[in-house]
Formats: sequence, structure tokens, C-alpha cells
Amino acid sequence: MDQYDIATCETYIESLTNSLKVTLHAIKALGPAAETLSSLLQVSRKGTFVEQAKIAEVAMLPFDTVVKHLATLTPDWVENDGREKTSKGYTRRTPTRRPTRLALRDGKYILIPQWARGPMVLENGKSHRLRWAEKVLLGIVCSRVAGIAEGTSRETGSPHAEMVENEDRYRFGLWEIKQMTGLSSNTVTAAKRSLNAIGLIDWSRHESGNRGDYIVPNFEFCTASQNSDSPLSTIPWGAQKWHLEALKTGIRDVSNLAFA
Repeated sequence: MDQYDIATCETYIESLTNSLKVTLHAIKALGPAAETLSSLLQVSRKGTFVEQAKIAEVAMLPFDTVVKHLATLTPDWVENDGREKTSKGYTRRTPTRRPTRLALRDGKYILIPQWARGPMVLENGKSHRLRWAEKVLLGIVCSRVAGIAEGTSRETGSPHAEMVENEDRYRFGLWEIKQMTGLSSNTVTAAKRSLNAIGLIDWSRHESGNRGDYIVPNFEFCTASQNSDSPLSTIPWGAQKWHLEALKTGIRDVSNLAFA
């Protein structure tokens, strides 16, 4: 396992600040539409009448993709209440969408980093958008990182040693991933191969062959977001500074964090 300094590891942890929480039961039931559902819940857990274009912006997905996802989510996961009246009696221009109890159900979740959700500029200068299975697999690895960070920081104040010295913490069984996400063996393997090829992870097999693969995050992976007008969008994410306190608040309770 490659050795990384404390600053590199801390920056990686901080980059998870704005991660999208996606529940495993939604992933298994909805597939890619789970990302739009989770993004919609980021906008409001009670209901929203924002335009589809705004939902697509929050989801960091193409507009047409979000339209298809919303059709999949309706009516079991999201209710479409039509164009309701404003307080002044005018009819709204957009329908109100309300998440159902099924959508709001708590459960195990993974963290998909914001920088991995939209198009990314790789070190070779090419633009790349992760496929759904790749986002899920990366989310599993990042959830493990977040769990290590939260657990060890409470005990020692610094998760660095546990993050870079204990390679077994990054061993994941294929059966476990399949059972918890609903992805097929071939899909999971293809996602590993792709993430490894672009440098997001370091993938290797366990010596025994049946005790899971090592899927270690590349803490030095460098990319820039194309989904923000912020000046930071031109800076490698590894050099960006995020608010660690927000991350601590977001993962303070890791009891429902899957793969932690």
C-alpha cells in the first residue's frame, strides 16, 4: 500500500464534506434513479416545486436523465401533486413533488463525493463522467474512509495511521457488495477495473483469492469539477480546502454508514 502524508489524507477526508448520502435500499430498488432521489431530498424532504432543470443542477446529471429518473420515482417514491396554488391564489408554474414514506425511510447509506458526481477533468486533461456502478463502488470506499476517520479521530485524534497502514481495512468481498447494492458480479468487476484505470483506486486481489479484493483509495487522485462557476473549479480538488467541521457534523453518527 502506498504511503501518504497526513496533509494528503486530511485533504481527502475534507473533500468528502459535500458528499451525497444514498441509502442502500434505494440503490437496490432504483439503480441510477437513486441519485436523483437523494438529490431531491437534498432540496427538500417535505416537498418542492422547483423546476426539473434545478433538480438536474443539484443532481449534477444531464436534464434528460433526471426527467427519466423522476418518471421512475413517481408515484412510489415521489408523489406529483400537480400545480398547486400559492398563498395569493395563483397557480404555480411547476408541479409540487413530495417524497413518500418509502423515500424518507432511514437505513444504511453510502457517501458519493460531490467531486465524483459530475464530469471530471482527469490529469490527462480529458473529461470523464463516472457510470452509476463506478459511483456506487467509489461511494463504498469513501464510506470506509469516513468511517475510519470518524472512529479513529475519537480515540487518537488523527486517523492517518489507520488510513494508510492497515490495508485490510480496504478489503471488500464481492458477495457483500452484490448483496448490499444489487449490482451483478460483472458490473462490480467492471467498475473496479475502470476506477483503477483512471487512478481513483488501487485495486488488487487477496492472496487467498476468496477473501475479497483490496480496493484502496488513491488519496492523491487529482481532478477538477466542471460543474461549478467557483474559481475553485480550476484547481485540483486535492488542493481545495473544504470545511472539515461540516464533514464532522455530517458523519458524527456513523451507525447507519454502510461499509464503515
